[in-house]
Amino acid sequence: MEVDVGVEEEEIPADVPARPAGNGGTAVATTREVYTPPAATGIAQYKFPDVIELRVLSDRGEGRLVGAVEMVSPGNKDRGSKREAFLAKCIDYLAGGACVVVIDVITDRYANLHNEIIERIGGLDALLLGEETHLYAATYRPVIRKKKSQIDVWVNPLKIGDLLPTMPLRFVGNLFVPVELEWAYTEACRRRKFSV
Repeated sequence: MEVDVGVEEEEIPADVPARPAGNGGTAVATTREVYTPPAATGIAQYKFPDVIELRVLSDRGEGRLVGAVEMVSPGNKDRGSKREAFLAKCIDYLAGGACVVVIDVITDRYANLHNEIIERIGGLDALLLGEETHLYAATYRPVIRKKKSQIDVWVNPLKIGDLLPTMPLRFVGNLFVPVELEWAYTEACRRRKFSV
């Protein structure tokens, strides 16, 4: 039994006009503004595990998870069951075809969960962050290309004082939305009346 992730990458037809997206990419002209993510940092080969499960879903739609944004907590960076549960949850989301964005801005613990995710999915060493890098934002997008399971990876190392990046989050097919982390952080601070 194969996982049906429904994320086979499609080629853009030659007769669809394209326009520059402003970030070096190309967007397809439609009636709405299309967000095109930057080129992936790299690609990891990954064999999705076989899944046999029973799901109880709401009758208000299919209820399938297509994307998740995960904020790393201090407990996630400790060794032990919380860390393992976080890693297993991210891998499980990927195996189910969901795109996952992980944000780690925890400064008082030094584990690097991105590196552990890359090691578990069999990613290339080039996708690993250096030992001194403990803060980052990363997106993992499962995709099937030419009948091969892969995970596109975008990773941005962070430093204290840097602006937070905009990360791509795939909803379905090749439809991405930008996760504007700096805007979200600034807006959350504004609503709580913190100065930024």
